[in-house]
Amino acid sequence: MENPQKTPVSSFVEHKLYKVSGIGIATFLGSALAGGILLAKNFRQLGKESHARKAIVGSLAATIGVIIAALLVPAEWHVPKLVYFAPQIMVMLQLANLFQGKAIRGHRESGGELASNWAAAGVGVTVLLTLAVLAAPVLWMLQ
Repeated sequence: MENPQKTPVSSFVEHKLYKVSGIGIATFLGSALAGGILLAKNFRQLGKESHARKAIVGSLAATIGVIIAALLVPAEWHVPKLVYFAPQIMVMLQLANLFQGKAIRGHRESGGELASNWAAAGVGVTVLLTLAVLAAPVLWMLQ
């Protein structure tokens, strides 16, 4: 008898999903936006386009919020950088587990391939560089 919890092979083997750990790596390297991009890619592969849009919009809003918060905190407060990064990583890992963990496991168990964490790191670095290029003129004008 077939396991009803197991996702059919034919629905998943044609594409790669990013692992939860890859989403965490991308977030660590490139902010919540990078993690949100990978969440969105997974959602699209799973046929959940509206979830993909929400992942992009939410992660972009979170990233902008963190940047604004970092700019508004007075330098004399000496807030450790970890205060800005740790919550983003923890939240993105929880969201990935909650909304995609089961699908990723089912995909793997059904013979589907998973995207490399190196590919996830590449997305993170690309987002980081993009944000740096976009933020540089703004920071220059603020000084």
